[in-house]
Amino acid sequence: MGLTAILVLKDVREALRDRRVLGSMLIPAVVLPIIALGISAGGGPSNNVEGASIAVVNMDAGVLGSEVERGLVRRGVDPARGDPLRLLDGYSAVIYIPRNFTEGIIRGEGTAIRLYVKYQGVLAVGRYRNVEGLIRDVTATVLSERVGVISLEEALRIEVGVLLEGRVLGEGEIGALIGASALGFFMVIFASVALSASIAVAVGTEKEKRMLELLLAAPVSFGRLIMAKTASSIILAAIQLGAIGAGFWIYIATLLPALTNGSTGGVPKVADSLQGTVGALVHVVVVTVPLVLLTVAISLLVALRAEDLRTAQMTVPNTVFLLVFPAFLLYFAPPEALGNAAYLYPYAHPFLVPLKVFGGDPNFTALALALDSVLAVLAFVGLGRYMNAERIIIGVRRGRGRT
Repeated sequence: MGLTAILVLKDVREALRDRRVLGSMLIPAVVLPIIALGISAGGGPSNNVEGASIAVVNMDAGVLGSEVERGLVRRGVDPARGDPLRLLDGYSAVIYIPRNFTEGIIRGEGTAIRLYVKYQGVLAVGRYRNVEGLIRDVTATVLSERVGVISLEEALRIEVGVLLEGRVLGEGEIGALIGASALGFFMVIFASVALSASIAVAVGTEKEKRMLELLLAAPVSFGRLIMAKTASSIILAAIQLGAIGAGFWIYIATLLPALTNGSTGGVPKVADSLQGTVGALVHVVVVTVPLVLLTVAISLLVALRAEDLRTAQMTVPNTVFLLVFPAFLLYFAPPEALGNAAYLYPYAHPFLVPLKVFGGDPNFTALALALDSVLAVLAFVGLGRYMNAERIIIGVRRGRGRT
């Protein structure tokens, strides 16, 4: 076994023995399902739409369509005419009653009401379920009075279309968007902080026990030492991402039924739901790789400056957390609140990329990958130039006195 491999195994073994590092790795697998259960528990449809601006466009000339429209208007919905998607400029949701609504009910063939909403971010994506509840409540009242006892589930479908950057997504696509964005978010937050914590433990322990002097006195170059630290950090990151992945799949399996309910037939789609999900996840993973390397370089730079384990554990994770914290704020912001500067922020790319993919701009992934890769390369170049064996051991720059 080569010397570099021995150093890598040593770092991984020491990190995995630390309870705090193990805890940071296992947290995502526990937190993600809890979040999903909380969202799904409160994600059921209701007829409470207070404070929402909703319009109804009735294209049906029959009695039932007119009655449903009047029932919605009595509940605070505005009657309107025109293109439902253009009406979303002034309304949060638009209910569209098609021409064959009455005819479909009378013939017993069933019919559909379309609900168009604008994508307002992850916190607002489930609000259309309340509008669905309102539609079903009003329609059930009308049908019971006009038609008698009828199975509403068989007679009526509510087809949801979510407008995102000029594209209309069905419920399957919006579920895939939520899933891919959530994966990117948790990969950035948890993996970055957990990775920095493991590096702090590995480097801080060696600094405190003065093992780096022994390593650098051995036949190992400073470059090989940094290479070993990088390799061990990537291995630990892979373990962390595996924990995140396990929690993520439980998250998706729990959350999607609460967010995707009913058919999306008749609503334009960007792609098939499964294909869209896989494609978005690939984009997320691709842009995450250089960010992991960037985090490694920054963590090593800060950790190698620490004098002991305690200092390393305080400074390294806190520094990385300050770098990724703006991503936390951007994740919960609605798309229209994101300026162009937000897309230049590297740690936001893993969950902003799905917005571009489903919004019809997959080329953004290549731009994000190029930017993040350049930053990672520059970080490692800076690490190699700024840090050296002499500075690590006694805090001295090349050619200068003690700092």
